[in-house]
Amino acid sequence: MRSRPVPRDHPEQGPRHVRPESVHVMAHRRQRRMRQPAQLRGITTYNDSCIPFLYMPSEDLGVISTSLFRFKGPFGAHWETISAGAVLVILPTLIVFLLLQRFIYDGFMRGATR
Repeated sequence: MRSRPVPRDHPEQGPRHVRPESVHVMAHRRQRRMRQPAQLRGITTYNDSCIPFLYMPSEDLGVISTSLFRFKGPFGAHWETISAGAVLVILPTLIVFLLLQRFIYDGFMRGATR
């Protein structure tokens, strides 16, 4: 014999709302899941900026990020110099990309259609 489903408004159906305690637990778990990638991103960014100082402590041996970081002092930063340095760093890469853009995309398309 088959049992019929209980209507929603019947007292045996139970409450149709979620208890406040379970909402708090679900929100806490969601916050923790959202916080972990942000923490990992922050640690990665910090490591990317500190590792060149550790492996190349000499001022003669420096990558561009550490060279630009030297323009920041304890009382402020020379933002004009840092901005000019960033533009000078980006400009050659941008020019090379614009000149070779046709070949780069052609290689992408050949690899995608194989």
